[in-house]
Amino acid sequence: MTIGGGQKLELGASWRGDLMVVAGTFFYSWYTLNSKVLLSRYSPLQFTTWTMTFGSIALLLFSTSALIRQDWAAVGMIGWGGLAYSSALAIVLGYYIWINGVKKLGAGRTAIYNNLTPVFAMITGWLALGEGVSLLQLAGAALIVTGLYTARTAKAKPSGQQLIIPQKSLS
Repeated sequence: MTIGGGQKLELGASWRGDLMVVAGTFFYSWYTLNSKVLLSRYSPLQFTTWTMTFGSIALLLFSTSALIRQDWAAVGMIGWGGLAYSSALAIVLGYYIWINGVKKLGAGRTAIYNNLTPVFAMITGWLALGEGVSLLQLAGAALIVTGLYTARTAKAKPSGQQLIIPQKSLS
């Protein structure tokens, strides 16, 4: 949960929800790490198409009863527009960009950019919804950007080089 909306932070209020967040994070990490292997055989567009297709089939299997109960006449143009926007931009384009990053940069280097999500959420909430931004949120955003900068600019030590720790003389 992002702190700043004036609501109190509660963990454990819904153990099912907490479990779903942890499981979702685990499976998204697994997906990212294992996608590199499939990207040696498929283009990012093919990979995204297949994952979206299989994901949609799985989603339909779990949501069929809710889809049947849905009052489709009550869904207005804003609802359908939101669905189209979410499908085309937030999901398909987002995953396509993500998979391109995994293919070109590797899973580890791409994954660090995922930490920018709350920063962009804070900025979007401020610009589009007029939400306030607290000092704590700004500090968190600065910490995230600093961490990302550090991770991207740190020099890796050459492979095979060992860290040498000087030993105190016993004499």
